[in-house]
Amino acid sequence: MSKLKENTLSFIVLEAKKLFLSSSINDVKMKDIAASVGIGEATLYRYFETKENIVMQVAVKMAEEIHSEFFSFDEKESGFEQMKRFYKSYLDVFARNSGYFKFIKELDAYVLSLKNVEKGEYQNEIDLYKEDFVRIYQKGLEDKTIRGLSDSETFYYATTHSLINLCMSLSSGTRIEQDSKIDKTKEIELMISLILNSLKGE
Repeated sequence: MSKLKENTLSFIVLEAKKLFLSSSINDVKMKDIAASVGIGEATLYRYFETKENIVMQVAVKMAEEIHSEFFSFDEKESGFEQMKRFYKSYLDVFARNSGYFKFIKELDAYVLSLKNVEKGEYQNEIDLYKEDFVRIYQKGLEDKTIRGLSDSETFYYATTHSLINLCMSLSSGTRIEQDSKIDKTKEIELMISLILNSLKGE
């Protein structure tokens, strides 16, 4: 791929990302993306055959950016301290970039609506966090700061899915009257605390 084409693809994904965050995935049309990029709609289709392809590339790019910005660890710390950082990173994302959770909530619904798109490869590309969890969990077992789990993979998916779903729900604003009485940050902190308490070693 030429450098020019690579730069154009990156620019298209960047502009599409801005549109999806300011509006919604469903509301943004290919003509909107083309206009934002400054090219004709027919030209846009030469770079991306479908809107779905653009959505998937935006999802991968955003996952990479979030992982790079928020999920960093001090290897000198114990396994448990790193695991604490791992889960608290979700709270940091919510506090500083809650638009990401709004986006992935829309993305989940959008992907489920697709009929002929291969989702497996895309899902693997945005699951950048499992390797972090596995490495930190192993370190915690070795330094005995994390207790052994009967099924660490299920624990990872159950806890991260629950945490992400909570962040997605809270990023959507007030849903019922009780929501306005509860501090959203404290809700997330409580869930993280419950997760960490179930992991802490002797």
